Amino acid sequence: MLFRSLLFPASAVVRIEHERLFLPAKNPNQLLPRFMNAKMFSNAILVLSLVFVYPAAQGATSISGGQSGTLSLANSPYLAIADIFVFNGQTLTIEPGVVLQFQDVGIGAYIDGTLIARGTSGSPILFTSDKAAKAPGQWKGLDIRSGATTNTVLENCTIEYAGSSAGNFLGNLVVDSAPSVLITNCTIRYASGNGLTIYNSDPRVLGCTFANNTNFALAMQANSLPTLRGNTASANGKNAIGVFATFLSRSGTWTRDNIPYTVYEDFVVQNTLTLTLEPGVTVQFQEPINGWYVDGTLIARGTAANPILFTSDEAVKAPGQWKGMDIRSGATTNTVLENCIIECGGSVAGNFGGNILFDSAPPILLTNCTIRNAAGNGMTIYNSDPRVLGCTFSSNTNFALSMRTDSLPTLRNNTAQGNGKNAIGIFGGGIPRSGIRMKNNLPYTVMDQVSVNAGVTLTIEPGVTVQFQDPGDGLWVDGTLIANGTAANPILFTSDDAVKQSGQWAAIIFRDSSDDVNSILNNCVIEYGGQFVEGNLTFFSASPRVMNTTIRNSLTDGIYCNFSSPQISNCRILNNGRDGVLTVSGSSPIVTDSVISGSVGLGMNNQDTRKIIKAENNYWGHASGPFDNLNTDGQGLLNPSGVGDKVSEFVDWSPFLGSDPTGASPVPAIALNMTSLDFGSVTIGQSSNLTVLVSNIGTSNLTVNSILSDNPTFSRVSPATPLNIATASQQVVTIRFAPTATGPQTGTLSINNNDPAKATVSVGLSGSGLATNCLTSPTGLVAWWRAEGNALDAQGANHGGLSNGVTFVSGEVGQAFSFDGVNQYVSTPLDVQPSAMSNTTWEAWVYPTRINFGRQQLLCDDDGGFDRAVMVEGNNFGIFTGGSVWTPVGVTTNQWQHLAVVFTSTNIEFYKNGARFSLGSAPVFGGSTLKLQIGRNPGFGEYYQGRIDEVSIYNRALSSNEIGQIYTSGALGKCVTAPPNAPDIDVTPLTLNFGTVSLGQTNTQTLSISNLGTATLTVNSTTPNNARFSITAPAMPFDILAGTRQQVTVKFVPNAGGAQNGQIAIASNDPDQPTVNVCRRKVTTSASSLSARPRRSRSASPTTATRR
Repeated sequence: MLFRSLLFPASAVVRIEHERLFLPAKNPNQLLPRFMNAKMFSNAILVLSLVFVYPAAQGATSISGGQSGTLSLANSPYLAIADIFVFNGQTLTIEPGVVLQFQDVGIGAYIDGTLIARGTSGSPILFTSDKAAKAPGQWKGLDIRSGATTNTVLENCTIEYAGSSAGNFLGNLVVDSAPSVLITNCTIRYASGNGLTIYNSDPRVLGCTFANNTNFALAMQANSLPTLRGNTASANGKNAIGVFATFLSRSGTWTRDNIPYTVYEDFVVQNTLTLTLEPGVTVQFQEPINGWYVDGTLIARGTAANPILFTSDEAVKAPGQWKGMDIRSGATTNTVLENCIIECGGSVAGNFGGNILFDSAPPILLTNCTIRNAAGNGMTIYNSDPRVLGCTFSSNTNFALSMRTDSLPTLRNNTAQGNGKNAIGIFGGGIPRSGIRMKNNLPYTVMDQVSVNAGVTLTIEPGVTVQFQDPGDGLWVDGTLIANGTAANPILFTSDDAVKQSGQWAAIIFRDSSDDVNSILNNCVIEYGGQFVEGNLTFFSASPRVMNTTIRNSLTDGIYCNFSSPQISNCRILNNGRDGVLTVSGSSPIVTDSVISGSVGLGMNNQDTRKIIKAENNYWGHASGPFDNLNTDGQGLLNPSGVGDKVSEFVDWSPFLGSDPTGASPVPAIALNMTSLDFGSVTIGQSSNLTVLVSNIGTSNLTVNSILSDNPTFSRVSPATPLNIATASQQVVTIRFAPTATGPQTGTLSINNNDPAKATVSVGLSGSGLATNCLTSPTGLVAWWRAEGNALDAQGANHGGLSNGVTFVSGEVGQAFSFDGVNQYVSTPLDVQPSAMSNTTWEAWVYPTRINFGRQQLLCDDDGGFDRAVMVEGNNFGIFTGGSVWTPVGVTTNQWQHLAVVFTSTNIEFYKNGARFSLGSAPVFGGSTLKLQIGRNPGFGEYYQGRIDEVSIYNRALSSNEIGQIYTSGALGKCVTAPPNAPDIDVTPLTLNFGTVSLGQTNTQTLSISNLGTATLTVNSTTPNNARFSITAPAMPFDILAGTRQQVTVKFVPNAGGAQNGQIAIASNDPDQPTVNVCRRKVTTSASSLSARPRRSRSASPTTATRR
């Protein structure tokens, strides 16, 4: 009766049966705390199971507390009115078709024993909320805990609407440190949170459906290894298997399922542990700060049909959506990635350099993988030697793969496409250990000053290409370099630029600690270096062997020797920007059986008069041998008729060879003086011309088959194709931009030719079309030099003349004059002294590039009396006033600014960008005997450096408003009513080579004279400086109509053996280029000398020079 008096109403029935206390109550959740807190039990021991039985609403059977036995279909549905438990050692069986409802958000089911819930497909068991209107989170959920047994099974069950926040449950079903229970053919849906959450457990989840759960379909702690097969997920917050808690704590396998794994924290395979991924597994990463770390063993062996995918979980994939994979020093050699795809890594937030990183890792295997779409490198290697075989690198924003110099990976049969750089980047300075750079399908690109450390041997396999990214990058050798290529697979050292030019990288430099005995360069090509150094190949107190190697296109010397004596044999030293070979400071190289040709300076230049350099049995680019017209060294060697490369004194070049000893076939080689043309802004209805110089730096004739633009607003003006360019000759190609619409225009000019290495070279084209709402020119305009590829006057007949190579670049309006500040200027016939124009306005756009360099004249007619002129004076703009210099305002460098100066008899006004400055007094000009010049003082030099555009002279004083309108119109400029009425001469080619002509014979060649102007061109005369060259047709003078051309025949008649060089001056009525010089060069020999100097194969006996 004590129970009753304390806890229950008098009418209540309390009974104890078989250690169970049956307590009737309307609200057991309120009763239980009262029962447990009753003071009279504070010293008692109660060993009873509490069973609350209360008549269920609407026919449901209410249950709570511990459960065992069977929940039968006959008593279904069941209503859990408090937490229910299957205690350890107990078994609860639920029959098919049973419905188990949960009454409250604080109620759930806990399994510490055995639960057997086997439904059927026709009669599933349902765990759900008791609410009529169902919603996620209406009860806690089902929790299978560590005391559960492996006999626990959930089959053909539906678990729904759990995951209440009040219950602190993460979803419908939790498996927490449980044995490998079986969950099969179940539907887990409408959870508030995950459908299933697994902690440190290995359940078998087979054929289940996860739907409409608000978070993941299922999620697992990193120390869980469930068996997941045949599951599906739809309409969940994440249709994936969430992975959290970072550390894998035991070895095992992630099984392939229909659902991807999504890592939403960093994941680490810890040291000594092995994680295996089955073929077809997809591992996703949720955030940019999530990554995958391997400190143990990762076995990810996919198949071609079922690769393993590491990717972002974003629906729209993009580079940088997760960190990447980092294989670290704790990883084992058993780690393997085979048939894997790794993509979209390299996040900035994660500070990862790309998709996959090797950091002091052992030589793991990566084979047949695809590594793509990284923000950064596809792969980055630090101090590691992975084996990377047959992999594809694509669409990574930086290098396909990159490695620090302390790495020696095995790279075979990999491919790259669509990457920022389809190459293997090399960074990090010194190479600290010996090894091999292997031939792969990808070039190596050096992006640092890399050195082979003393005591270290670097071996480069035949066929390897080593590129250098920046002008300061190179290879310094302090140890041993073995670059032993083959004729079929030479080793190439070059620039990484698509369009090659001299000086794009530094050099290969051997220093005093390098190994002379074992270092070798054999069957190599070294090209396009020479920036910031003496030559492509440089020796400082070093003398390795150099054989069968081509050294070409250096910005400076081909080979530079300082206190060095390398042995150089069977090499090709070609087209270098200074000397072929330069020796200083006690150097004694031996150069034999080689070709030295096309050097801008000397083929061989010895600057140490204490040494005689041995350079015998070499071919100097022509059968006549090297050019040597001095005998100051006492050797008695002279060859003033030699047409080959010039040699200095103290070089023993005799005997020489009459043909190439290396056996190389003559080939053409194309080179351009620029790779892009920017026409600036051009008004619609007008046009602008620019030129590109095409050179043949090869050893046979270059044929240009076509010159094509992919944008019709850019077109070739001249010359016609096909055209031939002889060895060491050039051709000017004129391109026109004629916009038909406003806005930027771009295109590509393709020059197709017979150079086997560069069958097509491209020139980028750009310009902008301006609307025709230009400014009507103010009245009084008497001269207007627009600088559109010429110095013609667009207003009248005051056509200018270009002096000393004035060039044209992008201007404020179309093109502009560009002056070097040394000797370039434009002369005009315009008289601007006060007696000719009492009042005058000069205006132009200027772009100064130099200040604080004394006086630099923009526009000037000074003959010594401070005559009219506007200039850069120190760092200010200056104007002559007749007796001094007025400096009203400062100069802005490297920027377009509009200047105007108004001269009157009472004042001088100066305008910069529309702002007015006044001298406030009358100038005192005298009379100048000289005419106006642009970029120079005609009496005193004072050359200007920078650009000048739209030079305009008026015969009156413009108003402030008029000058302001010109400034405001900017790039639209003033309206052009018609092109300049003048001829414009273009001669191609500018160099002719007649070949070898026997005495008594003649040879003829043709050149083309085109008229690019708008008025008739009259060729008045042709004057040779060597009577052996003459123009035979047509007769002088002759006219060429605007837009047409005339073929001209040039004849060469030798009268003596040896070299014959000359120049023909073509004089015409072109106002800005009245004389064009065409160079003529050829060696002639008598029949007897021809027979004495035939071309020879390498085995032929050499030709000996005359000794005197």
